[in-house]
Amino acid sequence: MAGDNLVSGDESELVEHEAKAKVSAKAEKSRKRRAKQSEQKAKAGLVFRQRLTIPDPEELRSAALTASQSPSFLANLLVTGQIQVFKGISELELDDKRIPESCIIDTRSWKGERNHEILPEFIRQGWWALKYHKTTLCTWPGILEYPKWLSNDQTRVHAFPSTLSLNVTDQNRLRPSAVDRTLATRIGQSSKDNGAPTCIILAGNALRVLDLIKPIKTMTTEKSGEISKLFARHFRLSQHAAHLEKTKVCVAVGTPNRVHALLTQTESLSLTALTHVILDVTFMDAKMRSMLDQLETKADVFHVLTHEPLRQRLVDGKTSLIFF
Repeated sequence: MAGDNLVSGDESELVEHEAKAKVSAKAEKSRKRRAKQSEQKAKAGLVFRQRLTIPDPEELRSAALTASQSPSFLANLLVTGQIQVFKGISELELDDKRIPESCIIDTRSWKGERNHEILPEFIRQGWWALKYHKTTLCTWPGILEYPKWLSNDQTRVHAFPSTLSLNVTDQNRLRPSAVDRTLATRIGQSSKDNGAPTCIILAGNALRVLDLIKPIKTMTTEKSGEISKLFARHFRLSQHAAHLEKTKVCVAVGTPNRVHALLTQTESLSLTALTHVILDVTFMDAKMRSMLDQLETKADVFHVLTHEPLRQRLVDGKTSLIFF
């Protein structure tokens, strides 16, 4: 009888232990489920931030400071990036790929934010490639006498930020370049050839491309060509090539990978009308990386910029480079 009670007691204790183990397992399962849900919500929040282009304020401020540096600083930044991408490259080979400082537009007088919503306003400020005959751009001393080739075009005069001036004693030395119209004006004009944009904007990912297209559309007119979105998601390279060959384009906004593929693997993306290339370096992804920091895009950016026909246009002053 005593043995029976002992067995009963052991069984009761075993049952109680098993019950506690089940409760504990259930609680642990619930805890893991809640942790997983929290992780999913956090990821969703990051994707949502990325979609709305709302990076960390401190990171954004740092990226904006980079974009607003002097042309010489930005040219050195490009050289550093080229050394990292084209590993083992010799000094002579690097010189053949170097992006000249002269092609980089100085946007330091822009004091506003640099986000996709204000891109049209940024472009309307007149960041266009004004070239000088053996002269460098410094500042314009107030609103004085403009050269004749400017005074007849109120749009171009207005495009000059009032803080800019020229450190030039002989204004007759000024020469209009092949891109002496504002980019805003060119976007509103009709394209002559199919697949020949006046501006190419390189963005870090497909969602960012879509974000940039929306404000650019507000600058188009009835005469404007199409604003093409160029990224791999949902579109094959052959589809983009076929579309560009039969479509007049004013602005092409795309990822570096797809733009590079179109330039090197097809003849559909023409550079004959290209006056500006804009690098969207201020935008930060969910991991707080700019386009020049992401391993997925960094190499493609430099492959685009050093694509010889494009690099030659940058060297010749036919195309200008803007850090946004």
